[in-house]
Amino acid sequence: MSNLKEISGFYGSGNTPCTVLVYTPWAGSSWYCVEGSKNVNLTSEYLENGVNVEGIEDYDTYTSSEGIETLDQLESFIDKDEEPEEEEEQARFCDFTITINDFDNQAMVDDYNGEVIRMLEGIIKNIKDYGLLNCDGMNLRDINGNTVGNVDVTEN
Repeated sequence: MSNLKEISGFYGSGNTPCTVLVYTPWAGSSWYCVEGSKNVNLTSEYLENGVNVEGIEDYDTYTSSEGIETLDQLESFIDKDEEPEEEEEQARFCDFTITINDFDNQAMVDDYNGEVIRMLEGIIKNIKDYGLLNCDGMNLRDINGNTVGNVDVTEN
């Protein structure tokens, strides 16, 4: 089974026809974009002919500096991001907001944050191991935007 394919789809209220370029580097996840678009998205949905592009649920997005016209360009664009840069790159962290309600004192808040960090660390490492995390960890912020901790999954 090829991991590259073109399918027919449509978008918009006028059901504008389009060609959708699809790259499936691993089972269960596909990168896709409308031919000529700069927006590249990752989904776990199975994509087939007749897809409504605006109805696809995606969980990651990249923007290319130029429109992607071919399957080879899509594959190269996604795969180039996986190769290490020659210069040392700083770790990229995603933001995750946790809501803290009804705690009587700061010690309870700190304890709660510690539990969340420990719980998320294992989950985030598993997600990164499967190649589904587009960053090297998560900054944990409270509802006011204050950093309360982070989970670092960079390899040392």
